[in-house]
Amino acid sequence: MLLEKGNMWDTEADAYCVPTNGYVKCNGEAVMGCGVAKQVVDMLHGVEKYLGDFLKSGGNIPYIIGCCCSDSVDGYIVSFPTKGCGEVYNDSSTKRLLPRMSRRYSRGTYIPGFCLKSEISLIEASAKILVKIVDDNGWKRIVLPRVGCGAGGLFWGDVEPILANIFDDRFVVRRFSS
Repeated sequence: MLLEKGNMWDTEADAYCVPTNGYVKCNGEAVMGCGVAKQVVDMLHGVEKYLGDFLKSGGNIPYIIGCCCSDSVDGYIVSFPTKGCGEVYNDSSTKRLLPRMSRRYSRGTYIPGFCLKSEISLIEASAKILVKIVDDNGWKRIVLPRVGCGAGGLFWGDVEPILANIFDDRFVVRRFSS
């Protein structure tokens, strides 16, 4: 796995990965409301419904959800689940709620999966499936952000060793330079 600075969209690749959650709204659309997922929504009209259909029929795993052919991005878009699809009961032991969501959900209510921190075990499973997708398609360069670390609330120091054991040098993790 290679680590680079810079916007993930500012480099050529066969595929770009978007961190996602498995939550599907009542209208059948996947929740893609912030971070890289929101950027993809702005690039690909209807991608929320497309991913929602995949999630309902096949579960919360990586999918090829589109292809961008523009001046700035030319490659496939692949979902990369980092959060679950269910709800968690908010009691005093709930430590998975994202701090920015704590005011929205009082104790004794259910919290949708997209409001929770990303799950290391799901990131590991997603990475393994992504490798198979990459192998099957013969891709040579795949770019992804620090999955689970933006809107997912995890620390890169906890996620990096997991991915480093799964990804080879075809996989490039990009982060914004400061």
